[in-house]
Amino acid sequence: VGICGRTGSGKSSLVMSLFHMVDVYEGSIEIDGIDITQVPLQVLRSRLSIIPQDVIMFSGTIRENLDPRHQYSDEDLWRSLEMAQLKDIVSSYQGCLDGEVREGGENLSAGERQLFCLARAILHDAACLIMDEATSSVDPGTEKALLAAAAKAFANKTVITIAHRLPTILECDRIVVLDEGRIDEDGSPAELMNKSMGVFSSMLKASNEGAFS
Repeated sequence: VGICGRTGSGKSSLVMSLFHMVDVYEGSIEIDGIDITQVPLQVLRSRLSIIPQDVIMFSGTIRENLDPRHQYSDEDLWRSLEMAQLKDIVSSYQGCLDGEVREGGENLSAGERQLFCLARAILHDAACLIMDEATSSVDPGTEKALLAAAAKAFANKTVITIAHRLPTILECDRIVVLDEGRIDEDGSPAELMNKSMGVFSSMLKASNEGAFS
C-alpha cells in the first residue's frame, strides 16, 4: 500500500498510530482483523518493522547492529543480508559480520544504511514493513534496489510505503491519498491515474518525476 499526501496531510500521524505511539480517538486500526488496542504493545511492535528516512545505527559490529540480543545464527544473519542485497558488501569488510560500524553508521553510505535496516526487518520476520520516506536520501539506483528487495522479501506480507517521490509507489497494489487526516482518494495506481481531475493524478503531474504506464 502506498501512502501519499501533501505536508500536514497526516502521513506521520498514521505511522505513529500504527505503532500505538498516539491514541486514536475516532474509529480503530486493525491488523489482520485485530484491533491493535487489544494487542500488548510489546507484541504489536515486535510484528512491525520500519525503515525510516534516517536509520539509527550504533558503534559496534555488523552483527551487533543486526542482532543486538544475539538471538540468531550466522546463517540467519547472512540470509537476511543476502536478501537485502548486502551480502557482497559485508563479505568485503575486514571481519565480515564482526566488521566495524561507526556511530550513526558513518562509515556506510546512505543507501547501505537503508538496506541494512531492511536486513533487520527480514531477520526479525516482521509481519508488516513500513517504509517511511525510506528512499528520500538515496540515489535512483539504490532506491530501485531497495524497493525491489523489499517487494521480494515481503511478497506475502504487508508493505506500507510512505511516499517522498510519487513514482516510488506506482508499483503498489493500492494507493491512499491523505488530506488533513482523511482519505481523499483510494484505489489502484491505474485507477487514480485515470482520474484526469483527480488529486493523485494532479500531484504526479506536478512532481515532474515520471509517468505511469
